[in-house]
Formats: sequence, structure tokens, C-alpha cells
Amino acid sequence: MAEEVPEQQVKEIGFAELEDGFLKKGELILIDVRNPDELKTQGSIPGAINIPLPEVPDAFKNLTEEEFKAKYGFDKLSKNLVFSCRSGKRAEAAIENIKGFIPIDNMKLYRGSFSDWEANDGAINK
Repeated sequence: MAEEVPEQQVKEIGFAELEDGFLKKGELILIDVRNPDELKTQGSIPGAINIPLPEVPDAFKNLTEEEFKAKYGFDKLSKNLVFSCRSGKRAEAAIENIKGFIPIDNMKLYRGSFSDWEANDGAINK
């Protein structure tokens, strides 16, 4: 009987690591999967790129590298993609949707997402 290989889990990132790697060093690409109307009413983390959850599968699975970069401004196979939403559930769903298309090591989950960012007094675009 073959041994089952445990499924590789996506790494999580916290506020301090995100603030340092994203805002201060520019090493991370933050993808906010909330709907555009939520960004208008709740605000957003400065520099985050909005790819609403319903668009995520098509964007990462079906757009060519060139089409993706032209539309969103970064390479879809970048190694430092961080997914965020309001509380983390949709960000996790986005990662689940594209796991087979983007290497798991290229993605991180900001589980606390915008709620955590707000609670830690992170800068917000309103």
C-alpha cells in the first residue's frame, strides 16, 4: 500500500511581515480579492492589486503571461504573491482555485487580511 503524501499547505503571512516586505521593501505583490465596491466603501491597503475572487480562476488559468501582465501589471508566476480579502476566507478560496496552476511556494495567505491590517493601524487608501 502506497503512503499518502500530505498535501502541501500554503504559507501564511502576518501584519509585520507584510508591512515590511510589501510596503517597506517592495518584495511582495499583494492581491486583494474583494469586490471593487468593497474597496470603495471600506478602503484598501496602499499598493494592493485588485483581482476580484470571481475573476481569479480565469485570470490565472486562462490568460497568457502577456495578457495577465498587461491587465494586472505583474507576472502571474511571480514568487511572492500574497492573497488578501476582508477576513481571509475569500483569499484562501482564491488560492485553492489556482493551486494547480501557480506553484504553492509562490503564494502566501494573509489570513487576517484587511480586518487585521485595520486593527494594526496599517495605512489605508480611502
